[in-house]
Amino acid sequence: MIDARIEAAELFAAEGLECSRIPDTQPLVRLGPAAYATRPLPWSLYDFQDWVSAWSTEQPAVYRAFGFAGHGFLSNAVHYYSLGNELAFAMQLRWGSVADDPDAVRRRYHGLMKLVGTLERTAAQLRASGKLPAGLRLAVAHSSFHGSRWAWLDRGSEPQWIVTREAAVEALSQTVRLLRDAREPVLER
Repeated sequence: MIDARIEAAELFAAEGLECSRIPDTQPLVRLGPAAYATRPLPWSLYDFQDWVSAWSTEQPAVYRAFGFAGHGFLSNAVHYYSLGNELAFAMQLRWGSVADDPDAVRRRYHGLMKLVGTLERTAAQLRASGKLPAGLRLAVAHSSFHGSRWAWLDRGSEPQWIVTREAAVEALSQTVRLLRDAREPVLER
């Protein structure tokens, strides 16, 4: 039986995409064909709204999930979901469609994955500075099919989503501004 890490790396390399970096200390399991995660999870990668909704209705443990899922000629996508203590990020980019330029989608994917790393570091700096109270988390959701939005998530409350075309960029801009400008916690409960 082939190791899930090797299988995922080979699959992404065949598509010209960088595979999600999962620390060797974290396990990687198959969720289904071409779908991987750091632990078993109840959703298909294609169920974008379920991933995002779960962020505000429950407090699932930290995870990363990624891979390919979809159906038909226009509804296949490359997916990346990450739930950390400071950041929740969901990406669903249409992939392999006759309507898209593969090189343009690859650039978009790599750009968003780079932004994820920057958002994780910046949100962690906000938390370390005391400007992001415990329990609050930045959430970014970007989908070719469901649009793009971002919000601050607080346990047990409904997020106030900011719908925008470039949610990841705007969320990063907001966190950097908070980190630079605020002298006290700016996000209150």
